[in-house]
Amino acid sequence: MKIWIASIFLALSTIAVAGNDNFSIDIDCDGIPENLTINVSEQDFDLSVVASSNNKKSVLTFGVGQSSRQDAICGLSPKLSSGNAATKEMHLEMFGEEIDGYKYSQSCKELVVGDDDCDPIYVFFNHKTGVLNWSRL
Repeated sequence: MKIWIASIFLALSTIAVAGNDNFSIDIDCDGIPENLTINVSEQDFDLSVVASSNNKKSVLTFGVGQSSRQDAICGLSPKLSSGNAATKEMHLEMFGEEIDGYKYSQSCKELVVGDDDCDPIYVFFNHKTGVLNWSRL
């Protein structure tokens, strides 16, 4: 199952993050790439972005090296990659339902956050709330 899911979310570009860094992706599907900023501390890392579609800042905090947390990566250095947005069928198969606020479109991208030690976290722009959200199997 993991191999099949990983092949669906084919990474278009990837960076490993050692400290503070930036990553560009059109996460709100408006045709203008946003600059995501990542700030890594000892136990957590923050992802922040100002969406060009609404000028609203979003910040999500995830743990590092904490495999027992659903909102954490297992390793100490998060890797970011962009992937094609999921389809309704994929979400129905993986989660049993559609994700509220998720825009299903071939032009949309989502951010894949992970490391090599556990399942990735999928970050997307919620079109109902206007801020970032995340999902994970």
